[in-house]
Amino acid sequence: MFKKLTTQWSAKALARQMRLGEITFDNVIQRNPCWDMNRKSLLVHTMLSDYPIPHFYATRSTGGGYDMIDGKQRSYTIRDFLNNDFALSNATPETTLDDGEAFDLVGKKFKDLPEELQERITDFPLNIYYFENISDDEVIELFFRINNGCAFIPIELTRVRAVSMKQINEAAKHKLFHTVLTANKLKKYINEDLVIKTWVILNVDKPDLSTQAIRPLMESVTFTDDEILEMYDIYDRMFAAYEILNNNKNSKNAAKKFSSSIHFLALVPVIKQSIADNVSDDDLANWIATFFGGHNGKSVSDEYNEKADSQTTNPERVQKRHNAIMGHYNSHFRQ
Repeated sequence: MFKKLTTQWSAKALARQMRLGEITFDNVIQRNPCWDMNRKSLLVHTMLSDYPIPHFYATRSTGGGYDMIDGKQRSYTIRDFLNNDFALSNATPETTLDDGEAFDLVGKKFKDLPEELQERITDFPLNIYYFENISDDEVIELFFRINNGCAFIPIELTRVRAVSMKQINEAAKHKLFHTVLTANKLKKYINEDLVIKTWVILNVDKPDLSTQAIRPLMESVTFTDDEILEMYDIYDRMFAAYEILNNNKNSKNAAKKFSSSIHFLALVPVIKQSIADNVSDDDLANWIATFFGGHNGKSVSDEYNEKADSQTTNPERVQKRHNAIMGHYNSHFRQ
């Protein structure tokens, strides 16, 4: 049974511990930074106005360090403001000095504040719940309960419940994703979503890529080492083909297809087959350029194009896209 304890840090102490690595955010359930400048500025104004802010939640290791379960956005905002990394937004309300005079906060960094306001922030008390002897499953359950009233995007709800989340998170760090996906897509966990759906494509008959089907599946399945290695091999091959396509001005349009979840996932079983067939990277890239060399940047297969336009997670459409793209691959390499 885990043990719950409480402590209190000042904002300055929180920032210092983050700088020294005594507070980490390493658990895979943590959400990516997502606060905009108005929300960050409101937190700073809240602290200056002495309004309370929510508790922080962390686990504590036997070595004494803390790994944050909930409070990442607030922690980064406090640290970054104390480091003068951002100025308060135009929507920030005024605050009041000790003598009652109003002070305009718009555009101010920490260094621009009067000493009395700086001290309000550095000395602001933060209440911390921390847990010892807590299991990974209990951490996930706690995170889910804390955030139950917060709006999650579908992949966030899936990832906090996935049994194999550590393996998913590691696979999602592959250089392929960080090359073909934008920073905004990475922020929305599209890389992790693609890893999950890659596994489904490779291991489930008649795969259903809808959230309703995938979420309960991820709560029960464990990715094996062999399955992870197979995905790495596929991603390595995809990356090699992408680089060839992207470095040729005549095939850059085909390279862009890798950033689309629909086309990415359609390619997965074909890439697997190309590995079994010992197709070279250059020949594979040439075939991809041919397949996606249709009119207006579409594929040369009308059936594939039709099934890629709507209801893209429907198992029947997934299967028909697979049949169309695999059929073209087979005809290309087995003439």
